[in-house]
Amino acid sequence: MILMSPVPISGVVGSMSSLAKKSPISLAKFITAACYAGITRYGTPPIGIYSNTCDTADADKVTAQLRSESIPVLMKLLSPPKLISTKLHPSNILFLAAKGDHIIPHTEIQKSADQLGADIKIYEGLSHTYQAESCWPDIADDILQWLHQSNMKDYQASAA
Repeated sequence: MILMSPVPISGVVGSMSSLAKKSPISLAKFITAACYAGITRYGTPPIGIYSNTCDTADADKVTAQLRSESIPVLMKLLSPPKLISTKLHPSNILFLAAKGDHIIPHTEIQKSADQLGADIKIYEGLSHTYQAESCWPDIADDILQWLHQSNMKDYQASAA
């Protein structure tokens, strides 16, 4: 399982606080966009959604495809149910984080990976929206390499 800038295990309160400290306007934009995605077609996006290395056309495609989130789901993300980590296999989980992501900061994702004992890959300078980054093929290669290594570990464990 590969989690790209996921909501932290502890919920989004820490991420929202971090974004509010950096840019209260970006927090307001993010919350508005989550509730009404149509607003994303106007003005500038919140900081951390796109980086200066994002391909503009790809960023525009992503923005055009955004949909509003479910309000009940958003409320649960503030304080999610307790994760039953004994049912997870940390060696089969990879967290991806980006230092330029101010929506879900890499420090919050690092805490989740540490809590589970899972792998994490942190990218310098990238944003929340990996699929719009100009280096997306490199990220895809990293994912494929991790999947291959993960499958090899499983194969070796089952053969032993």
